[in-house]
Amino acid sequence: MTGPVPSLSPPATAAEPDGAAPPQGVLAGLLLLTLAPLAATWAALQWVELPGPGVRGAWAGLAVAALLGLGAWCRWRGGPPAPPRAPRAWAVPGPGWWLAATAAGALQTLAVAQRSAERLAQRLPAAQVQAPLWLTGRVSGLPQWDAQGLRFEVEVEELRDAAARVVLGVDGRSPPGRVRLSWSAQAAGLAPPGGQAGPQSGTAAGALQAGSRWGWPVRLHPPHGLRNPGGGDAERRDFEAGIMAVGTVWTGAPVAPQWLGPARPWHPLEQLDAARQRWRDAILLRVPDPATAGLLAALAVGDQAAVDPQAWAWYRDTGIAHLVSISGLHITLFAWGAMAVAGRWCRLLPGLPHRVPAVVAGRWAGWALAALYALLAGWGVPAQRTVGMLGLAVALRQGGRGWPGLLQCAVVAAALAVADPWALLAPGFWLSFGAVALLMLGGQTPPATGEADAPAPGRWQRLGRALRAGLRTQWVAGWGLAPLSALCFGQVSLAGLLVNLVAVPWVSFGILPLALAGLLWPTAWDLAHALVAPLHQGLAWAADWPAATWPVPALTPAAWALLLLGGVLAVVPGPLLWRWAALACWLPALWPVVLVPAPGRLELWAFEVGQGAALLVRTGAGAVLVDAGPAWPGGQDAGARVLLPALQALGLGRTGLHTLVVTHQDQDHAGGAAAVLAAWPEARLLATLPPAHPLWRGRAPGSAACQAGQRWTLAGVQFEMLHPEAPPRAGQDHGNAASCVLRVASDAGEVLLVTGDLDQAGELALLQRHGAAGLHATVLILGHHGSRTSSHPDFLAAVAPRWTVAQAGHLNRFGHPAPEVVARVQALGAKLVRTDQCGAWQWRAGHMSCERDRQGRVWTDRHAP
Repeated sequence: MTGPVPSLSPPATAAEPDGAAPPQGVLAGLLLLTLAPLAATWAALQWVELPGPGVRGAWAGLAVAALLGLGAWCRWRGGPPAPPRAPRAWAVPGPGWWLAATAAGALQTLAVAQRSAERLAQRLPAAQVQAPLWLTGRVSGLPQWDAQGLRFEVEVEELRDAAARVVLGVDGRSPPGRVRLSWSAQAAGLAPPGGQAGPQSGTAAGALQAGSRWGWPVRLHPPHGLRNPGGGDAERRDFEAGIMAVGTVWTGAPVAPQWLGPARPWHPLEQLDAARQRWRDAILLRVPDPATAGLLAALAVGDQAAVDPQAWAWYRDTGIAHLVSISGLHITLFAWGAMAVAGRWCRLLPGLPHRVPAVVAGRWAGWALAALYALLAGWGVPAQRTVGMLGLAVALRQGGRGWPGLLQCAVVAAALAVADPWALLAPGFWLSFGAVALLMLGGQTPPATGEADAPAPGRWQRLGRALRAGLRTQWVAGWGLAPLSALCFGQVSLAGLLVNLVAVPWVSFGILPLALAGLLWPTAWDLAHALVAPLHQGLAWAADWPAATWPVPALTPAAWALLLLGGVLAVVPGPLLWRWAALACWLPALWPVVLVPAPGRLELWAFEVGQGAALLVRTGAGAVLVDAGPAWPGGQDAGARVLLPALQALGLGRTGLHTLVVTHQDQDHAGGAAAVLAAWPEARLLATLPPAHPLWRGRAPGSAACQAGQRWTLAGVQFEMLHPEAPPRAGQDHGNAASCVLRVASDAGEVLLVTGDLDQAGELALLQRHGAAGLHATVLILGHHGSRTSSHPDFLAAVAPRWTVAQAGHLNRFGHPAPEVVARVQALGAKLVRTDQCGAWQWRAGHMSCERDRQGRVWTDRHAP
């Protein structure tokens, strides 16, 4: 969602009439010329690998041929393509425009290929992964801190190895351009002053200011993120941001980190970031409530990382996350106010109105102030779009030109794609430009010319018009952007359609002005707290509505296209038939067709959850989830971050989870169970957990401790618990040795064996009780993530699997899977799947696939060690 269309500058006066629009043929040609680089950029971003020299040569030849053809066309026509002689409702661009668009698209494709190759060449050399290195560079952006330590980005100046030799890039030319580091709390001297986690003065962290120059001992590795259905692509975000390596400050290094200098006083961006950090820290230290402080920091200086995780959940589920980001609405409102104030001041300056009209000077001054606010807010994609459209609108008004709003939107989008091709990877790009396009398509008809002589409306009439316009804007942005939100985030906030009616004015006209005023008058932040508290209370209430959000499973490209078309038909002016057509286009999302295994068959998903385990067994009559991944520092867990989006993307409805099996109480297996059970409260729980464990509270009927002999059947698929023989009693060990061991068999002879973290002694005991025939399996989930304490050779030989799966974290400190276990598996002739290399692994009817292969792009890390 977004605010009013920013292409409207202050209304023209009688002495400054609006410019005439170009002929329709020229407008159509300009639109084609702007869409060509956009389409070329989007197509290039879908590459799995960079094109070779031959393909690049073909694109270069196409560009040269198009340019030569354009030159010949212009010479034959005696100039640029002529506009049509008679006005038309629409016009097809002439050959010259098509040739120009072809050249623009081909050149943009070559530019994206070249810039992508340069960015990939900056990747950390494989020989230096996790090696001791010395990094020299400047802190970029705002450092973030939490209970675990500091997280910050560095613009690299130099990277040296242990022998003080400069470490060059993959091609021997350059070090990584930017690096993201974490610094442990103890080493960085972190402490919680004023109730907020932050750096103490006089410590290393206290000197870690934006723009400051440092030297650190570090250990680095290429960016790597979890890849699962319905999940985000962290590697894409890092590639977009230019992050070519991530790692930690080496706390055990013989040389301590060294502060080498402050931000350069002549560097405006470093000084701006330093000022943003000072203001952000002042907010966090002054405002006692973390949720309020985070919201004010996000609105004032664009630090969205400061927002409390629980508050983020409220904003997401109630559809107001666009208000927390510095959106086009905020910058447009700021620009309008700045233009009005600047115009009044320009009239008071002696001599200026005689050189430049005050209204013109006010527009440009207001635009410059809006651009400064966008920089202060972090210069995100929505901010760039708004500043670009405001600047283009002011320039067109200055030159007496009248371009349609959609053309202005396309020109700015194309300019942004040329300047930063990876901006198209951000959901904010499509949501921001999509919102503006929908508002233009569904906007109210301008008043007729005859209304100029009508009497000026009164105050209440103006208020009524403003309310109607606001409701219309919310209708267009809410319903029109719902399909795009579903595509980007996998869900639609139904509560947001109502919540935004209150939240937009509450935040935009109440909290935001006070957050900005606090930069000069800190008492305003105390006043803002009085407005944030009821906002959060209302959001928490709305987020708890039974149908606050509507999850949308993964759909086919054709279904997504229909869904997006339905969003347009729902809001553009037209006959009632269009609204019914929009509803028909939405049917694939409202009643999606979910493919489930046939009766007697099963489907297996081994998710990538880091150093932990989470396995989904799907049947035609429900699913069983074995383990729920780890819990992470800061109150996050794999259940909420990975499993809920993945299960929703796979179409697992609110009653689709039959059983959750938690093999034992270790946090790398049980950490995300609470989030899963909260989303599927009717699912029963089978687990090896102490009797007083919180997960037992309020469980569904049929929940019990794991015990050998438990059996159930779902659509012809048999589930059987093989271990433990008896549940451990209170006070006994509920750890690895008591892990639940589950065997799953289909009518087609497909067998899955899951052993949790069972050690070798437990494996041999299983072999003794059940024999090789009772343990044979098609797929074996390696015990204890592939640790050397599990996977006894005799046990592996008895199971004789065709596929083995090691669910282990990327570069985990335990070395899982252990080399000796890998050797045993290879000696058996079984295929080894590692989720840190494959991402989520799907196995169905004997066929397997990796999420990294299905969704892989140029930036995807496919060769994790």
